[in-house]
Amino acid sequence: MEALVAVRETFLSKQLDSLEKHEGLYDFGSNYGAYPEMYRTPYKSQEGKGAFYTLDTIVFFAKRLGTGFRFGEYVRAAKEAGVETIKLIDRKHLEDYLTGKIDSSEYILPDQLPLQDTSGAGVSELRGTKRPLAAEPEAQEEDDALKTILSNELRLRNRNTMLSVPGRSFDNVISVLEHVAREELQQAAKAGGMAKSVTAPRSSGRFQRETTTDAAVKQMGAGALGIQNVGFGGAQAPKPMRRAQPEEHAVKQPLVVPRPMSKAASPTKPKATPLILVPPAASAILNMYNIKEFLEKGVFVPPDVARSKAPKKPSYERCMRSEGKSKPVKYHITDKDPTKKEDWDRLVAVCCLGKTWQFKKWPFKGASSGDMVDTFLRVAGVFFHYADEPIDPLVKQWNVKMIPISRHTRDTDEAAMRAFWSHMDAFLSSRQRSNVLF
Repeated sequence: MEALVAVRETFLSKQLDSLEKHEGLYDFGSNYGAYPEMYRTPYKSQEGKGAFYTLDTIVFFAKRLGTGFRFGEYVRAAKEAGVETIKLIDRKHLEDYLTGKIDSSEYILPDQLPLQDTSGAGVSELRGTKRPLAAEPEAQEEDDALKTILSNELRLRNRNTMLSVPGRSFDNVISVLEHVAREELQQAAKAGGMAKSVTAPRSSGRFQRETTTDAAVKQMGAGALGIQNVGFGGAQAPKPMRRAQPEEHAVKQPLVVPRPMSKAASPTKPKATPLILVPPAASAILNMYNIKEFLEKGVFVPPDVARSKAPKKPSYERCMRSEGKSKPVKYHITDKDPTKKEDWDRLVAVCCLGKTWQFKKWPFKGASSGDMVDTFLRVAGVFFHYADEPIDPLVKQWNVKMIPISRHTRDTDEAAMRAFWSHMDAFLSSRQRSNVLF
């Protein structure tokens, strides 16, 4: 406890500013002797719950006490000097002790202070010491154990790898946004051109001192009804100018100024029927033999049983979806890759077999080489598998919906069917696939 008392008495005698550190030691004179800078004082941090403050920490804090003391400036200075700072929770209590406002503290615990020097030195005999005393045995053992653990660890993640998304690419985000922007500009230009072509020219306003009733008559087609006088005092409206005649002849409706066509009423290209692809392999859980009954009724028929009932495998099916819809919606199903661009454009989903050869001839980026990132950003991928079979690690890397089907019980078939349609709706809505009716 002598080191802490030495700092207090030196501060009260206003001699602390002259106290300097020489070769790692603080010399308090003949009364208290010299102590290493890392000597642990009996004052325990965090209101008696933390570690003991070192002498260097106490001295650095005490030298900055005074009328102009600011804790924030002290913290910055301590960090620049590489000295441990006093905790904010201990600041007031330690300041009161060092400045003499209190004579003792409940956080000064000399009985809990470990032995720091086996020879009992801690006074002037330590003057020749050039290095700090060794740390406590318990702390040294903890440090050694921590170093051993860290040396055997393998860093798997860091701040950069946490930002990466294996198996996904966002290269086409810019192209998608540019495509959407072009479509919006085209629609805006088209809507603006149509509105401009049907807008009637306005008159100069010289004879427009009409009442509210006169204005309403004009809007309903006064010229077409033969009404000429719509102002005050029998004023005659001027004859229409020649530049307005072509537009009047172009309007065949009774109304002089037809209303602009709304977006819903404007002529649009009819939406295509969405297309779903299934695996051509006979070993697939769902293929052309049993896919229609599953998607329409939620009933799974094993492929071998369905194949034995069908004399010939259909190459094309029409599925009428009623799940989640107020009225049936038509889907087309096939196991043959599209040959036309318009068929690729209406392709919305594919039931994966789990093999990359299924996509060898697909036109999307990387599909021919087995890179399925771009493919499953354009088409909803679904992988049906038996619930008791493990999933191929390759499929786990794909951005596909995995839907299990029970091999022996049929009470979960309808739930699997609903999971398929739910995934389909979410995928198409997120991609804004307005070219297909779903």
